Amino acid sequence: MIKRVLITVVALTTLGLAACGHDDDDHEAKDKSSQTTKSSQSTKSSRSSSSKVAQTLPKQTLDQAWDVFVKAHPDAQVTAVKLDRETGTYRYEITGNVGTTEHEMTINGDTGETIQDEEDSTDDNDPVIKRAGLKPLKDITAAATKKLAGSTATEWDLDTDNGQVQWEVSLQHDSGEHVVHVDAYSGVASAAVADD
Repeated sequence: MIKRVLITVVALTTLGLAACGHDDDDHEAKDKSSQTTKSSQSTKSSRSSSSKVAQTLPKQTLDQAWDVFVKAHPDAQVTAVKLDRETGTYRYEITGNVGTTEHEMTINGDTGETIQDEEDSTDDNDPVIKRAGLKPLKDITAAATKKLAGSTATEWDLDTDNGQVQWEVSLQHDSGEHVVHVDAYSGVASAAVADD
């Protein structure tokens, strides 16, 4: 009888240990599977966060949009330019003054067609932006996006600030929106600053 009890205890102990060992294998397999899934998700996450949206620019250059403005308002002196994208279409907004009259024209950046042309009286004495020597928009964009790797330029504002004609370029980045100022004639860019 003692022999039977001993054999039963040994058999049960062996089965119990085998089951425990098998259970550990399941946990290890689950842990490895979980780590693989987490690693895969992490890789996908890092790819999506570091994936840069391709930079695009309007088909019409700033020079072409400027020509449209000057043709409509030959005596106007340009004081500001804005470029942004609304409903998938790039739009130039060029502002210029003739005496106390301010002209603001919105031009389709892809077709060069005038979307809107407004006139208003103004007492602003905004400095005139000289067209000669302005760096092309692609150069301004490259200088700005170089300051924040993985960013895409989404909006460009050209005006005079403290006597310096410069572009304020808005950048979209995984870490949020940033702004870079780029000298309009030299193409020298400031550091990217988070846009509050």
